[in-house]
Amino acid sequence: MKRSLLVLAVVLGTCAATQAQGDSTSYGGLPALGYTSDMGFVAGGILTRFDYVSGYRPYRSSQYLSLIWSSKGFYAVSAQSEWTRLNRLGLRASAEVFATRTNEDTWFGLGNRTAFDADSLEAGAYYYESRNAGLRLKGRLPVFRAGYPGAQLDLTVSGEYRYDAPVGGHAPAGARAVTKLIGGVGLLWENRDSETDPSRGNRAEVEYAYHGGHRFGYELVQLVPIRLGLRWVAVARVGGAHVEGPTPWYMMPGIAVEQGGAPVNVRGYVLNRFRGNTAAWTNLELRTWFWEDRELKLKLGAQVFTDAGRVWMGRIGNNLTQDWHRTWGGGLAVSLFTPDFIIRLDQGMSEDIGRFYMSVGHFF
Repeated sequence: MKRSLLVLAVVLGTCAATQAQGDSTSYGGLPALGYTSDMGFVAGGILTRFDYVSGYRPYRSSQYLSLIWSSKGFYAVSAQSEWTRLNRLGLRASAEVFATRTNEDTWFGLGNRTAFDADSLEAGAYYYESRNAGLRLKGRLPVFRAGYPGAQLDLTVSGEYRYDAPVGGHAPAGARAVTKLIGGVGLLWENRDSETDPSRGNRAEVEYAYHGGHRFGYELVQLVPIRLGLRWVAVARVGGAHVEGPTPWYMMPGIAVEQGGAPVNVRGYVLNRFRGNTAAWTNLELRTWFWEDRELKLKLGAQVFTDAGRVWMGRIGNNLTQDWHRTWGGGLAVSLFTPDFIIRLDQGMSEDIGRFYMSVGHFF
């Protein structure tokens, strides 16, 4: 399998309209051109807008628009908006509309020891065509505030309406086009010094979702600043998910999966590498910024990481600490236009293969 290579052509263009009392609006655009062995030639771009107003943390609202195309039949469009306080009760809300088509979605079956062969992947043995589109909505309402800024417990309510369709190829057995209405409720504890580029604090979330079956999930993140020549931040995360009842293939918990708009949970494997009824994962990462130009509003950084995870098909029993899949990697980061807009380039390595990631914002 050829190693992934991505070349970015970046145009740094930013304009800010500054109002009284330090309020401002920041716009950014990032065109990109590249190549990966999975997607072929890639073209697209990201447009961002951040509205900063006194008394709102970290901003009053933000908007993202991304468009991606590849020569291997991958098309994706996504538009997202977030409002940090909509009323006197402190309601926070976000909305995202998305549509994706890919000719090389992947399926390896269910279980923690599914087979993998790099030559078979190159020959298309694990691929199928898929299409999906949908709308995600999420609201957060504070139910408890601690005695210092930024620390609070929120009640979360989410809704998602989506369409997913496998089209030919090596699709999951019995998979068919599915339209789902998914509703969720949970609790979110937020105690980080920044949501977009934190250096200390913690975050914890538990969530239940109903999709015709039941899904339970949890996540805990802890950040600690340390000195190793540069100012580093050590970040640890543990998470997991479990489903009961009828569950479509794309909602099965897993390792190296993307679900609910979240980035991949274990880096270094082909997407959707392991799926099961229950999944657990851990991540440990060191991040730093090693160069900054305040006039240009530009920062360069780096990170190293190690991830681990596994899935179960039945009861966990005595297998809690056995057969975990471990990966490692690192990459570079750049902050453009505003400290809240971060682009990361990461390479993850597993016993199977290596994977390259370009993402907006930190993984966690």
